[in-house]
Amino acid sequence: MAVTKTKHITTTLNKAIDYICNEKKTDEGILISSFACAPETADLEFSLTNQKYNRSGKCLAHHLIQSFKPGEVTPEDAHHIGEEWAQSILGGKYEFVLSTHIDRGHIHNHLIFNATSFTEGRKYNDCKRTLRFRMKESDRICREHGLSVIEEKSGRRGVGKYEYEHIKRGTSWKEKIRIAIDDAVNKASDWDEFVTIMELKGCDCERNSYGIMKLRLLGQERFVCINSLGEKYSEDIIRDRIERKDYYKNLNQQEQSNERYDKKRARQYHKKNVSLIVDLQNNLQAQQSRGYRQALEINNVNQLFKTIAFLEQNDLASYTDFLQKYNSVKEQYDMIRNKLAPLEQQSLAVSEKIQYCQNFFKVAKNARMAIRNPAMMGKYKNEVAVYNSCLRYFKENNISIKGINLKELLNEQKQINATRREVANQLRALRTEMKNWNVIKANIDTTLGYADGQEKQNDPRS
Repeated sequence: MAVTKTKHITTTLNKAIDYICNEKKTDEGILISSFACAPETADLEFSLTNQKYNRSGKCLAHHLIQSFKPGEVTPEDAHHIGEEWAQSILGGKYEFVLSTHIDRGHIHNHLIFNATSFTEGRKYNDCKRTLRFRMKESDRICREHGLSVIEEKSGRRGVGKYEYEHIKRGTSWKEKIRIAIDDAVNKASDWDEFVTIMELKGCDCERNSYGIMKLRLLGQERFVCINSLGEKYSEDIIRDRIERKDYYKNLNQQEQSNERYDKKRARQYHKKNVSLIVDLQNNLQAQQSRGYRQALEINNVNQLFKTIAFLEQNDLASYTDFLQKYNSVKEQYDMIRNKLAPLEQQSLAVSEKIQYCQNFFKVAKNARMAIRNPAMMGKYKNEVAVYNSCLRYFKENNISIKGINLKELLNEQKQINATRREVANQLRALRTEMKNWNVIKANIDTTLGYADGQEKQNDPRS
């Protein structure tokens, strides 16, 4: 079971990286890894990326924490899961440092990644959609490694069942504060005016001993820490929402539009495609509600007709014929999926190599000057640190500096990515087909009462 949290780093990036790379917490530094940067000079390399694309902003990097259930995973497995998770959610576009801490009662990963992409120069869009994506990917990888995950208990992600019930009844203090904040953000032109508007609404605004804003509405007994209201209501995001009202207005409209589109696509999919036949005997809700059971029975009949129609369209007269076709599709799907994995690894390796080469050529002149003339070391110590980091990378990967050709590397990356996109598109098309075949197989097995492969072999209907 893994729980994820998000923080934003706006100052002292070097201290944050030093903290997560503490040798006492990471088994003497064994449980530390990085991508497209070195842990010792990551803050400097993040800065070089920002300078390269002339990017500025309050957020320098994002800090994610992935915590595991005590006793469920080893430190090495946790670190491996963290690496998979980092590459999955960042797509090889952002430099990152990953460490696994084992000094607490529970093992947890710390992931700090640059807010600016070193391949495209774009800022990471940390919004509700990317938050959901990070959580889903963490759950998916944990399931693949046999770990438990937290299932969502309410229809609203990020809100507990108790608070969700209060929101439905209109008695949630946190929801009232969120509504007040949204209204104040729309009216305020800066942070001070926002605080004034909140106070005029009868909301006490104070800071705790850690400097974090806490709020309390009129009639409310206890203060609520602003960070507990959700990612959209942290102080940094509220300040950004005040400064960029048009951006967030368009973003909200786009999210609502995407949500409506996803729901429409889901309805169309279930209308056109075959769905699983529901096991009425083990469905608790069907046993408790007669009307619900009747609706499921009608649905099961419809899905059975769709399953039969699918078999007739594909000229599959027996279970043996079906299995042959099913295995053929599955074999093709597995072949393309196995072809994609090496391409992704090649793309990541080339991207990392390009980033190190670009950083090396950018700092080499000043670094060599400082190395020859110690009097200039104070001025160019950061460049020297990055220079030495790049040399270590070249040595570890047997790369000759004289043989580096950035133009050839960029062309190689372009070709690999083009091939990867082509294979990924093939896999995406086959994934939909494979999903449909899996549903059909499950419906056939349920209808015929197959429990295992032995029964299928001995059944005369095969």
